[in-house]
Amino acid sequence: MNALADDSVAVDPTDVQCLLEIANASPRSPDIIDKLLWCRLLSMRWRLFEALAERNTDSALGAAYRTYNALSPVHQARVLISSELCEVLMCLSSAAARRERAVDKGEAENDIASIHTRLLDIISREQAIIDIEAGRRTYFLSNHTTRVFFSPVGDKQAITDASGAWSVRNVPSLGGVICVDFDSPVATAYEARSGVLSQYCLLMSDEEKATVVDKLDAALERIDATVPAYGLIIRNFVRRIIVRKSYDASEGDAGAERRHFGSEYVPRQPGSIRLLNTHLDSLSVESCMESLMHESTHNYLAAWELANEMFVLNDPRNRVTSPWSGNQIPNSSFIHAVFVYYVCHRLLRGYLESSNSHDERVKAHLEGRLANFMAGFLIRQRLPDLLLAECAISPALFTVLLRIQETMKGIYSRDAIEAGA
Repeated sequence: MNALADDSVAVDPTDVQCLLEIANASPRSPDIIDKLLWCRLLSMRWRLFEALAERNTDSALGAAYRTYNALSPVHQARVLISSELCEVLMCLSSAAARRERAVDKGEAENDIASIHTRLLDIISREQAIIDIEAGRRTYFLSNHTTRVFFSPVGDKQAITDASGAWSVRNVPSLGGVICVDFDSPVATAYEARSGVLSQYCLLMSDEEKATVVDKLDAALERIDATVPAYGLIIRNFVRRIIVRKSYDASEGDAGAERRHFGSEYVPRQPGSIRLLNTHLDSLSVESCMESLMHESTHNYLAAWELANEMFVLNDPRNRVTSPWSGNQIPNSSFIHAVFVYYVCHRLLRGYLESSNSHDERVKAHLEGRLANFMAGFLIRQRLPDLLLAECAISPALFTVLLRIQETMKGIYSRDAIEAGA
């Protein structure tokens, strides 16, 4: 019997075939998602305590350890799912590796000390939000250097007034669980290598913010109605949506606007996605559906990798030619792409077939995107064979990638036969 079709088989979140079950929205996918999230949480807890191992000799780590342990389990979990925490722990791991290689250890030690301070700040901000809501005045609040800060997840904003009194307000949210972040330091940062955060950071009006949230809510509602399990993916694996405005509609025509759209997932910030210029009227709800699903698929794959192991180790000298874009991309990005385009195809094809009331503009858009997704799967080569020989992937992952391609080829073979009939 095929284990993927047998609901009686116990869910094993370490099995890479679980990722295909999630992609196929199988009846077991909600259970798989729950178990995968739990494994990711445990992995992040282990990584945090590994980072805190030197707490007896480092004052910042000692304070971080004490503050974290004073949090309730719910607030500890909020820290652990924060993309800020994951980024800091990845930076710390990289800095430690540089220290081992460095001839002059001084610069590496300074870098590590700075990261320890960032780690303490993340945990302290979660505790400070609790203290404000409880009406407690603490040393952290009395000596905070800015008049505003955000929770590590990004869903709460703490503000102080002219008298020094602090208050907390909720950040706008998607589906009641995902914060939509317009204003935090994470959202307003500049990153030269980012397709979103390298763009101008223009102030967004309250009306534009409301437009963004309404559009994303509409996109999520349509995803829920089309493939309910995909709505679960988004709600469970994304905790923060960063929105950047870099273009004002008054500056040019719609053709110019279209060059300023974008979405992005960054591996060092799992649980977070980035959107560019979602406020513009020329960006459709259908495009938002694709962006949410595209980046959320990256995030559920990243959650599996955090909980288990990386699909493959990247060598910057070896890159795969993407059959979708033609670009040279890392091996890991190619593996993600196979899942991403498969899931987006399932979603948009299901949405297209769900109603006869789509107007011609929407139909043309969806058909164009489906053709783009389909093209990469219909090449003659087997997709996993495109990975270079030096790239070792597990036999199970090889099989999953091949099954995805065969499924797509089967869909379009049937379509061709039906069209000929």
